[in-house]
Amino acid sequence: MKLVNPHAENDMGNARGPNVNRFNWLNKTVVAIAFASLFSDWSHEIATTLLPAFLATMGASAGWLGLIEGVSDGVSSFTKMISGYYTDRLPRRKPIAVAGYL
Repeated sequence: MKLVNPHAENDMGNARGPNVNRFNWLNKTVVAIAFASLFSDWSHEIATTLLPAFLATMGASAGWLGLIEGVSDGVSSFTKMISGYYTDRLPRRKPIAVAGYL
């Protein structure tokens, strides 16, 4: 039985073996979805941050803000539940994920 040091250099001159690309998962689709998610989240956070000030200038009370946020979260949760149920039964999910960012 031959003992091999896994950290020793191999014939290629490095410890990991032939040129191992650790970022082969980083393709155009992943980058595009990442940027779409970034801008989507950014725009949502800006709107959420500005909503209380906007409602205050319109004379709305804190109760209205709570109602708007509550209804928004409720509709969002219900939609996620229903869409998750249906997408779990689809053979391909990538088109649905891409359409969600359009």
